[in-house]
Amino acid sequence: MTKREGFALFEAARHIEGPNGRGTIVEIGSFYGRSTLCLAFGSRAGSAPRIHAIDPHIGSPKHEDRLGCRDTWPKLLDTLARHSLGDLVVPIRKPSVDATSDVLGEIDFLFIDGSHDYDDVAADFATWFPRVRPGGLIAFHDSWHMSGVRRASGEILRVSRDIAEPSLVDTITFLRKVDGNGRKDRIQNRMFVVKRNVFGLPGFLRLTYRGTRLQRDT
Repeated sequence: MTKREGFALFEAARHIEGPNGRGTIVEIGSFYGRSTLCLAFGSRAGSAPRIHAIDPHIGSPKHEDRLGCRDTWPKLLDTLARHSLGDLVVPIRKPSVDATSDVLGEIDFLFIDGSHDYDDVAADFATWFPRVRPGGLIAFHDSWHMSGVRRASGEILRVSRDIAEPSLVDTITFLRKVDGNGRKDRIQNRMFVVKRNVFGLPGFLRLTYRGTRLQRDT
């Protein structure tokens, strides 16, 4: 995650005001909590929307190489405890499609950063998008360089009648849910897909540089 991406998540969380109070953020794919921290610090600076951090924490061989184990759950809990975020973050250890009953009411911000396989991204969106309130935000991380995320988010932009105002911050694509978009919105959505493909490289390079530095420093 780049600094620009982290700040964008911070600002999105800071400006959330739920129609009935605190508001609700759902993060799909918390791993060991870097993006969760950005959301939580933004929440703390704003109206304190609660963050539901959903991840099965199964990990993969590459996580085992870096962390010494595949289970990322203890690392996330340690991150939350060190920053005293128990009042803001609700960690949920489940696959996202099995966690809908753990989150009550409408969602103000849905951040999708779980499995990057096309079918999984599409399933995350299909499962949770109906819960996002009109006017709420949706964001996809790694949407420029990960083919599954790029394809799923691109299809949504091209065909959805409930999406408008797309924007790109490095590799995060932000969308807003609307109660029916117009012809102008649909044209802008399709144009955004083309622009993202053409102009997304600098953000990817920042992400790659950031990842290289993190690996060197750990």
